[in-house]
Amino acid sequence: MNFLRSRVPSATITVQMTRRAILQRYRGSFLGLAWAFLTPISMLVVYTFIFTKVFTVRWGADVSADGVGDLGTFQFAVLLFAGLSLYAFFSEVVLTTGTAITDNVNLVKKVVFPLRVLPIVNIFSALFQLLVSLLILILFQLILTGFLPWTALLSPLAILPLVVLVAGLGWWLSALGTYIRDINQILTPLVTALLFLGPILYPLSSFSEGVRPWLSLNPLTIPIEAFRDMMIWGVWPDWTALAIYMGVATLLAITGWMGFTRLRPGFADVL
Repeated sequence: MNFLRSRVPSATITVQMTRRAILQRYRGSFLGLAWAFLTPISMLVVYTFIFTKVFTVRWGADVSADGVGDLGTFQFAVLLFAGLSLYAFFSEVVLTTGTAITDNVNLVKKVVFPLRVLPIVNIFSALFQLLVSLLILILFQLILTGFLPWTALLSPLAILPLVVLVAGLGWWLSALGTYIRDINQILTPLVTALLFLGPILYPLSSFSEGVRPWLSLNPLTIPIEAFRDMMIWGVWPDWTALAIYMGVATLLAITGWMGFTRLRPGFADVL
């Protein structure tokens, strides 16, 4: 790569590598970039069928901000898709950043290359897919209801803390994954468990009162609930919970950067 022969700013390298990562994901396929849209749509259809026809899950009146009763299949699909989109973003970052360094061994020994951007490239690549999914969500909701609540304009405030959190996780996991090669085997069941231990496939009301506070330990619970509040229900989220989450995410990002920097000198020795 030509940009490795000169000290190109890290931001430029990140943009170039993110673009390449996105294109490589679909390169050689018959439909190409169209899969970025078709994959979340197919996910929406499959999960909606399973949880409305097979398991007959319903979002009850106690979850709806305006007090309506059980929601229909399409309304349920919107709520489900919102949670699954954020989960897909989180899981992709966690399961790819663990090998971000080991997958790019040729770059480790290039002194001028800023290895710290490799986890960020994975995050931006996953963020692209998230944005596509959110575009589908908005279009789907507009088709169903004909409007979006004005609070939807502030819904990125629910996603930003999650992005900061996964940045910290990305730096930690990419650094640790260089030394612990089976880190993905450890993370895969944990990430899968988060899908079922949170308000992603079903509402918080499905859990008992004593269990609900513990669900806040799921890193997806607070941003998903806040995102649904603003994007779908049209109400303010729990700003206190979101602020605390942002503080924890920022701390994780800072320590992740420091940890990556501390472990960086030993990468070449173990690869």
